[in-house]
Amino acid sequence: MNKEQGESTPPAADEIEISLFGPGFGECCAIHVGNGTWVVVDSCLSDETKRPSVLDYFDKIGVDVARAISHVILSHPDDDHVGGISTIYKAAEKADLVMSLAFTERQMLAYAAQFAQPDPSQLVRATVEVAELLAIS
Repeated sequence: MNKEQGESTPPAADEIEISLFGPGFGECCAIHVGNGTWVVVDSCLSDETKRPSVLDYFDKIGVDVARAISHVILSHPDDDHVGGISTIYKAAEKADLVMSLAFTERQMLAYAAQFAQPDPSQLVRATVEVAELLAIS
């Protein structure tokens, strides 16, 4: 937040910014690495908008998500770290997806296919999100 102007503005080209989002200890991290380029690690959903919190933040400060995100990183498939990550990756048209090779192994793909059936339970929500991410990568 630019305190002098009283409004949210993106960091300057030569500034590094690390922003944490989530109801806990930072379930999503957005890192401005300079020159308008961002890296997003994990994702969580906003309670208010029901969309990825980081996308709400980028909208607020005027970041062009399609061009500004260079990498979307999935650290681990816990529900509180993957909510909406496929939405971020779809929006970040130029981003590379970074995740453990374990996610692409045959066993993981079979697991994701098995448990990514329509199911409203919170226990399978993370698996559905990972399966969608794998399908678009």
